[in-house]
Amino acid sequence: MTWHVKVHDSAQSVDASSWSRLLGDEGNRCPFLRRDFFVALEESGAASSETGWQPAHLILEKDGDARALLPLYAKSHSYGEYVFDHAWARAFEQAGGRYYPKLLSAIPFTPVPGQRLITPHQDQLGDMFGVLAQWLDQQQFSSFHLLFARGEANETKPPFMLRKDLQFHWHNRNYKDFDDFLAALNSRKRKQIRKERAKVQDSGLRIEFLCGDDIKPEHWDGFCRAHDATVDRKWGQAYLNRDTFALLQERMGSCLRLSAAFDGDKMVAGAWSMCGSDSLFGRQWGCIKRLDGLHFELCYYQTIEHAISHNLSHVEAGVQGEHKIARGFEPVATHSIHYVQHLGLADAVANFLRHETGMVDRAINEYQEMTPFRKENG
Repeated sequence: MTWHVKVHDSAQSVDASSWSRLLGDEGNRCPFLRRDFFVALEESGAASSETGWQPAHLILEKDGDARALLPLYAKSHSYGEYVFDHAWARAFEQAGGRYYPKLLSAIPFTPVPGQRLITPHQDQLGDMFGVLAQWLDQQQFSSFHLLFARGEANETKPPFMLRKDLQFHWHNRNYKDFDDFLAALNSRKRKQIRKERAKVQDSGLRIEFLCGDDIKPEHWDGFCRAHDATVDRKWGQAYLNRDTFALLQERMGSCLRLSAAFDGDKMVAGAWSMCGSDSLFGRQWGCIKRLDGLHFELCYYQTIEHAISHNLSHVEAGVQGEHKIARGFEPVATHSIHYVQHLGLADAVANFLRHETGMVDRAINEYQEMTPFRKENG
């Protein structure tokens, strides 16, 4: 039996029925993995060769049958990834190496854990990684990085290396409503959240949580203005553009959510998210009018309320942010997988990862002790 690797220079060029078949129910759990999401980012220019994201998606075939899909990009930088390897790049280049371009398997600009080696044949993951390693050996790239893996992490063997990190996720413990969730917290944190929400309620702003077709073009106009203003203040460049949201609304509108604050008819702040079968995935936010607690209201409390009312199991709110702990989010381990061509750099990375893993494990334990939930007596 023979394996073969096919490279596609765009998501659009991958057969839609093959993508859907290989993705299966994972596409309902994590809509970001659907072909429509990748096509929207690529066609809008958000993920393109001009922005340093050259599509090179792989189809792994066995005897002519497509067995797996690997979303893949050739990257000329490390921005928009949320797993940081800038130090590796600097060290290698200071030693005379060339780190870029590199290969990256990820959902662009989206730190959501899920399948990356997308296949219904989970029992063949080991063989597929073997095929991938042989293919990588023949490529002229410094390294390969598979970010926010799920089941693939269990199949990580040399020459691949496993990296551990953490995020903060909210878990629905069958809460009846937001007050029921608050009742699970200790008194001090419960009062803090109520105070934050009261400040927003008393501000005169109108808060709306918009779903699917209720999100109109003018809402995306308002969100992009707010997001661009926030990016200009903090980071300098927005990853997604207005055309991206137009395509997402057209092709994946039923999955989209937008929590927004209005001053009269003008949107002054907003946070968008994607809804899967059991989780709500929070993404970017932006604001024109600053108000204490508004970020927490739109990014956390509105999404938690929506998750409770729609019986969703989780809210994933992206990377970083110890402040999420006080709002009921808990530490969750995440994993990425790395392959490095240069043996000297590979040894250095392996040593770094061994040290980093211990630090992450300790951080998870410490954060778990900081969660605001009431401690049961005895």
